[in-house]
Amino acid sequence: MIKMKEDIMLPAFHPGEIVKEDLETLGISQNEFAIRTGLMPKVVSQLLSKECNLTLDIAKKLSAFYGLPIKTWLDLQTAYDEYKAYEQEKDEIIDEWRLVKLFDKEFLDKHCNIKIDEKNKLQTIKNLRREFFVSSLNNLTSVQLFAFLKTSANKKLDSKSITLVNAWISIGQRKTMEDEVKEFD
Repeated sequence: MIKMKEDIMLPAFHPGEIVKEDLETLGISQNEFAIRTGLMPKVVSQLLSKECNLTLDIAKKLSAFYGLPIKTWLDLQTAYDEYKAYEQEKDEIIDEWRLVKLFDKEFLDKHCNIKIDEKNKLQTIKNLRREFFVSSLNNLTSVQLFAFLKTSANKKLDSKSITLVNAWISIGQRKTMEDEVKEFD
């Protein structure tokens, strides 16, 4: 299990779950609710089953029906989206950590000032993403990224080699941007 050393996200609920529960309490059918709110029955069905996100138009109609501010409904959707993103990021960290094991810890510490911290995997991965100019370490496995390096070697490279070459190219790009270059006469 990965420990995330960030704010702990409490579970959030899709706005459709709240409406669904309320309809059951009020004894109103989806069809009747669609008529009363001016929403299409298909939209109501998708909202209640969390198949669609709450849009501004839906929030306006729910606001008018319930007497709550539009912002309340939009905030519920935002909180739900943030929670889903947090849960997805946990899965991505687990996946990306396998790539961290490919890197030479001493090299990263010496040349990039990044320490591989087993206890804070999230921060380690965020630091590596910034260092390598990628939104995910998985992007370093892309042959397309590697293709930007012109090579005369006609070898078939494995995934580990491609990942490491892409990482080192990214480090080289960062280092050259940090160095001042004098103008030619």
